[in-house]
Amino acid sequence: MITRTLACACAVLLLAASSLSQGAACHSLDGRADYVSVPACVSGAATLPNPFSLSDCTGIAAQATQVSLCHTEYAISVYFSCTDNNIQSPYSQCNDPLFNSDVFELFIAPQPLGSDPVAQHYIELELSPFDVMFAANVTNPNATCSGISSNYLNCTSFPHAVTYNREQQNWGGYVDVPFSELSILPYYTPGGTSYVVNFFRIDTPLHAAKEYSSYVCDGASPACFHMPAYFFALQLV
Repeated sequence: MITRTLACACAVLLLAASSLSQGAACHSLDGRADYVSVPACVSGAATLPNPFSLSDCTGIAAQATQVSLCHTEYAISVYFSCTDNNIQSPYSQCNDPLFNSDVFELFIAPQPLGSDPVAQHYIELELSPFDVMFAANVTNPNATCSGISSNYLNCTSFPHAVTYNREQQNWGGYVDVPFSELSILPYYTPGGTSYVVNFFRIDTPLHAAKEYSSYVCDGASPACFHMPAYFFALQLV
């Protein structure tokens, strides 16, 4: 069971999710995630089974990222843990450009329906090792990194907590994505159970070049996270 007390303890847990969670029911096609079954938090959390890949699909990220998910009646909860031997970020304010330094990111939207093949509207959330958030409502009509527009969202609308430990070389925490915030997007249905998502990380390992990685890589070079054709489905169960 994952309770809100435990979720708040996530500020010091650095994702003990490996001990609190169950393996994700992750079904794949052509080597990438097709959909993941996400349980209610009272039953545990589903841990994504595969490592993050470099966003250009040329290999595995040097430093591991683990993600687990569950849901309540109010939100989808995302727990994450990042191995990191060079924790850094100079930012301190909501909606600072966190993507210029160490960051964990997620893009999420309701599952598109009908003739729309990919999500052109989604929420982008970013978290730094020092518990700073970036939150935006993104419009992406070209489904790539050109022609994007976005509106900042209030960071306090997304409960979150992140802590870091330089000695143990890791950082992590949780973020809740409330359904009330997802309701601003097309195709949202109250009580709906189908969403699309991808997870990303920007990281600079010690004495190494900056890396851009994601759970489902898209092959773009230079890196482009805004490729909703590579979002995968979450099915709330």
